[in-house]
This record gives sequence, C-alpha cells and structure tokens, in this order.
Amino acid sequence: MTASLIEYLVEYRGIESNYNDAWGKPTTIADATKEKLLKVMGYDVDDSIALQQQAEDEANQSWLSPLGPVQVIRSGNDFHIAVRLPIELVDDEYEAVLTTEHGATVGCRFIPIDGQLTNVVHIEDVEFQEYVVKLEVSLPLGYHSLSLQADKDELARMSIIVAPQSCYKPQAILDGQKVWGLSVQLYCLRSENNWGIGDFSDLAFLLESAAKQGAQFVGLNPIHALYPAQPDVCSPYGPSSRRWLNFIYIDVTTIEGYEQKVVQDIVNTPEFLVKLSKSRDAELVDYETVTGLKLMALEAVFEYQNTQYLSRNTKTNKAFKTFITGG
Repeated sequence: MTASLIEYLVEYRGIESNYNDAWGKPTTIADATKEKLLKVMGYDVDDSIALQQQAEDEANQSWLSPLGPVQVIRSGNDFHIAVRLPIELVDDEYEAVLTTEHGATVGCRFIPIDGQLTNVVHIEDVEFQEYVVKLEVSLPLGYHSLSLQADKDELARMSIIVAPQSCYKPQAILDGQKVWGLSVQLYCLRSENNWGIGDFSDLAFLLESAAKQGAQFVGLNPIHALYPAQPDVCSPYGPSSRRWLNFIYIDVTTIEGYEQKVVQDIVNTPEFLVKLSKSRDAELVDYETVTGLKLMALEAVFEYQNTQYLSRNTKTNKAFKTFITGG
C-alpha cells in the first residue's frame, strides 16, 4: 500500500519518475529519492497510516474547492474550466467573472450540468461532481483571474494563464526559408577597448559585422543580474534576478560623465591601470577584477552625475526619476 501510495503522490505532485540524462540514457529515479522529495514537501513517508490520511485529506480538500488554483489555456483554443460542486448545486446557474491583467472584466453565465461530467466522489456521504464547462469568452495573452460567483457572492477564484500556441517564429521560417546566425557568449568577446570581458559596445560591433555578412541573428547567453558582492558566482544560468541586466556588460567608457576629470583621475591611477592590464591579459575572464574596476568607475560617474544633475531640478534628474519609477 505504501509503495503504491508513494507512486500516486509522486505523480500527483508532478515529480518525474523517469528522464533521459545528458547522454540520452533513460534514467529512473530511485525510490529513496522520491521518498526524500515527498518528505521535504511535508509528507510523513515513514508512517503509512499517517501518509494515507494526508493523501485522503488533500484529495478531499481539492474537491471542497470548486476551482483549481490555475488554468493554462492556449491562445485560440476553446476555453474550458473544471468545476466541482455538491450534486444538489450542479444544476444552479453561476457566473464566471474574468478580469484581465489590464483590469478589463467580462462575465459568462453557465450551468455546470450542461457541461461534461468527468468525475464523481463521495465525501462524508455527500456526492460531489466535477464538470468541464466551456466558457464562450476570448481572452488576450497574459495573466488573468476568474471569479466563480453565485448571486454576486464569490465562491472561488483561480488564475488564468493564456499562453501562445508556440514560441515566436520569424516569418522567414514560417515561409520555409533558412536563416543563419551566431551563438555567442557575450563574456567571451575580446576587443582592444573592453576591460577583459565582452561588453555591449562589442556586441553592437558584432551585430553590425554579422549583419554585413548576411546573418539574421546573434544568440546570446543570459545577461541577467548576478552577484556584485560575489563576482566569482558568475554562471549566467543562476542569476540573482531576471528583471535586471548585469552591469558588468556596460561599456563604462561610453557613459556620459566618464570623460570628466573626477572620473579620469580614478581610472588613470597606476593601481587602476595595472589591474586593467591584468584583466585584459587574463586567458579567462577575471570576474573579481573586472567587477571591482567597473564598480569604481560607475560609482565615480554616478557621483559626478548626482552632484551636477540629480540633486537639482534638471531634465537629467527628471529622466532619472522616470527610469527608477519604470524599473
């Protein structure tokens, strides 16, 4: 019983039991690993009676909620939702009130029993029925919400995600043509001007050069924000935030204010120039040195801008405040 119950919970919780590894070899998750995963999710896998009770309680709880937590719908597909209610309520009329992520609302009335009966359970001698109902409504792409109401009283709420049928495809691909481009790790680009790591100026030059050769794209590694206090934690696939960009890719020399004497006095000191030379000559990216140099320069540029513009009522200050608000 425990083994079959664990397999049920593994599937119920979306834990994959099999996968193909990096070498394409079929791999099966060990039973002990499944149990550990369930255990950290709060299941008492060491007590079969308690585990059975947990599974039953969760199953009952899902039936006691008329709606699931979220429904994903592909754009252009029919809009179906599953509704779970006691049998004596399935022939009443309800209203699904949908609110888009932009605040627009639309209502759609329905009677559950008019839909398709998909499941039936009994909880403490009460029969619950689940119906899949089609809603005659169309929503734009995005994250929306649905409120299930009876006589204006909200019974349940769920999130609605309307996703595209597939990722974006260029028209040329749809027309059967072939396109080509470059796959580039931005940090690997080297130039006479960068500070030991590829930057956005290098990328602009690469884009222009590749386009002249007929390339249609340049594919980049993720360039999200990492960890300035821990520069050697540098994997682009483990960012600290996917909302912000990694400042290390900024070409500091192109920022307005870099040419000012207060900044130049810093970037032309012997100590700074020695570190810059070391960073440029390194075979691999010296993240600690590059981060330190760019932070010194960026801080100096900011202090200049702050003194000259950001502490007064200037166009630059207004633009800066707008930038912060937008972020």
